[in-house]
Amino acid sequence: MYKPVDPKANFPAQEEEVLSFWKEKDIFKKSIAQRKDSQGNTYTQVAASVREPQTLQRELCPLQAMRDNYPKFLLTLDDDPESDYQGILRRNALQWLVEG
Repeated sequence: MYKPVDPKANFPAQEEEVLSFWKEKDIFKKSIAQRKDSQGNTYTQVAASVREPQTLQRELCPLQAMRDNYPKFLLTLDDDPESDYQGILRRNALQWLVEG
């Protein structure tokens, strides 16, 4: 179902790529604009990858502990389809930033 994580992944290089993307697309301003009419909190957990089951569980755990109805997101660099874990939406971080 998921693509395996490359054991030789260069996470510092990926981070530089993401930062360049943010700067090029002016993502910070866009993210502020998306929230200007927000009426509450949004919880966001970020991880490079959650393809390993134990990593996925570790990243979901803090969000599952929040017992309210505010939106909850798990953002990753994984290029996988969106998933919903009992109301916690997992999305690709770059897509989320561009599309909202």
